[in-house]
Amino acid sequence: MSLTFEIKPVLFGVERVGARGVGVVRLNRPEALNSLNTKCYQLIEEKFSSWSKDDEIAAIMILGSGDKAFCAGGDVKTLVIEGRTQGPRVANDFFTLEYFIDHWVHHFNKPILALMDGITMGGGLGLAIGASHRVVTERSMIAMPEISIGLHPDVGASLFLPKLAGGFGRFMGLTGARISGVDAVAVGLADFAIDSSQIRKLLVDVLRLPWSGQAQKDRDLLSGFLNYVSKSSKVVSGVAPKTVWIEKTKEIFSDLRDLRQFDQGLRSLSGLADANDQKWWSETFARYEAGSWWAKAVFLAATVRHQDLTISQTLEREWEMSMSACVGTEFPEGVRSVLIDKDHRPRWSYATLSEFEAANPNLEEYFRYSKSVNLTNGFAEKCAKHNI
Repeated sequence: MSLTFEIKPVLFGVERVGARGVGVVRLNRPEALNSLNTKCYQLIEEKFSSWSKDDEIAAIMILGSGDKAFCAGGDVKTLVIEGRTQGPRVANDFFTLEYFIDHWVHHFNKPILALMDGITMGGGLGLAIGASHRVVTERSMIAMPEISIGLHPDVGASLFLPKLAGGFGRFMGLTGARISGVDAVAVGLADFAIDSSQIRKLLVDVLRLPWSGQAQKDRDLLSGFLNYVSKSSKVVSGVAPKTVWIEKTKEIFSDLRDLRQFDQGLRSLSGLADANDQKWWSETFARYEAGSWWAKAVFLAATVRHQDLTISQTLEREWEMSMSACVGTEFPEGVRSVLIDKDHRPRWSYATLSEFEAANPNLEEYFRYSKSVNLTNGFAEKCAKHNI
């Protein structure tokens, strides 16, 4: 006789010491660096719905299984493979759920602690960015690497990246630059840095906090606790905080309008890399040059279009953009190259910036996903269903 056990991609639990407890969300796909698929978001939606109404749940913690990653992003490999046979409905369901859950985190009626220990990229950062308390460690690696797979940095990135210190957010989106945990705090992508050795004790101590069940009071309580813990930590980044880079990107990219301006400004930064930063800079510049020019141009245009929108409005518009990407050729080709065949030789629509400029493609179609396929974004309906 053989027994079969279902291993769920997200695990949930409620831990408590006193009258009120903490809901724990543990992303449970360590073999895939905890990447999120449609099933993950469905499970999170169900649990969030229950916990948001439960007076005995004072706060939420989101963390990843294993010690390599919080979440490496959305499971776009499966998205593209299934889309080949099942059509755009696969992408519709995925992006609608992904953006809705990210939006819910931004507006959840209780404090949320996102523990971004390890790799936190793309959809993983999208899940954590709206949390009331974002914690990193010396093992954290933060990035929005979508240009490498022919997709615009999404999950609200067209709004939250440009709001970072200076022009560093646009720099991250257009290069796919990877930064450390302490750098994430410095630029505004995280709030607190602790040592990974402190995690176990932190999780236990959070349960012992005198939760009141009053959202703002509990947010302040958690802030005070995390501030105390971070001050006692000895977290050391593999790369020193990039204060110089933040200042320079502010000077060059704060009023960025086109790719040529960015390209020229980026090349002017080459001389800034010292011995500590040289490897990081070389890898960042290589990713920039290898990335999709179409994706970079779309992202840059979106940062201008979305600068005065709310996160809800931005995510609704990014749904249109992501659906356009799925029915186009650039995104599937990027995923094929990097995640399916892994030859890392994407056949982009435009091989160089000059080629892109010469073609002068019309980006408008990308922002207006064709309704001819009879698919609509269920984002607004879900917001109404859950009274968000």
